[in-house]
Amino acid sequence: MKQSITVVSQEPSQLRSSRWSILLTNFGLTSLIIPPRMILTAEGVCTQCTRIFLFPWVKAVEHAAYSRIASVRHNRGFIWDSIEIETAGGSNYLEIRGLPKSKARHGVARLRERMASESGRVF
Repeated sequence: MKQSITVVSQEPSQLRSSRWSILLTNFGLTSLIIPPRMILTAEGVCTQCTRIFLFPWVKAVEHAAYSRIASVRHNRGFIWDSIEIETAGGSNYLEIRGLPKSKARHGVARLRERMASESGRVF
């Protein structure tokens, strides 16, 4: 009997909002120049949103460890998708909108793989 072994890549994955979605839905010059991004690292999930494009070091960075993630929601839209991550205790809520459908699907799959490898559970 063969056993399947899932190997989770430890290199960071990066999801970035589509500039078209920013332009057409919630126009912001800073978001158009430097789109919001979600980075899946070996330790957890990190979101980065730059506030002022003239000062790229002024940004909101939020982080959640895989062990603290309570749920992952993949909202499918007509053109773009979004990913919402809720942490245990509800203290930290991470979200990224305007993702191309294939990248959102791939990002949710990688996120669930890493959560499963971290906790040993299947999501």
